[in-house]
Amino acid sequence: MYNGSMTPKQLKFIDEYLVDFNATQAYIRAGYKGKGAYASASKLLRNPEIKAELERRMAESRITPEQIIARLDAMAEGKIPTKIIEMPSRTYGKPVVKKEYDTRGALQDIGKVYALFVDKQIVENIDLEIVDDEESDPADPPASS
Repeated sequence: MYNGSMTPKQLKFIDEYLVDFNATQAYIRAGYKGKGAYASASKLLRNPEIKAELERRMAESRITPEQIIARLDAMAEGKIPTKIIEMPSRTYGKPVVKKEYDTRGALQDIGKVYALFVDKQIVENIDLEIVDDEESDPADPPASS
């Protein structure tokens, strides 16, 4: 259980990270400055307290494979954005929200789940009997060199 030593921004980062597992975007959405977001977000993910809290929450949520497929399906259909970017508006001062949809990426992920695009051949474990083809009698002594 969370012990209360994290900052509100760190907690917000955890919340945002669990939305799409994009650390850089979670870092920005949590209210941190965008400069150096990739490196800083990576550093946050290595923080032992944040890491423990993420693991605890993910274990609590226990997302099922069926839920993963359903989310990928929704992304492929353009119902769920794969990236949400807030940009400051020069005109009105309110942030402009830009949503990006990566339907191709979601379809590729679904294809990987169902092994539709296989880079390597899948070999199933089968029972093999190994037979020595040499015609030698086991009673014969080995040839000396």
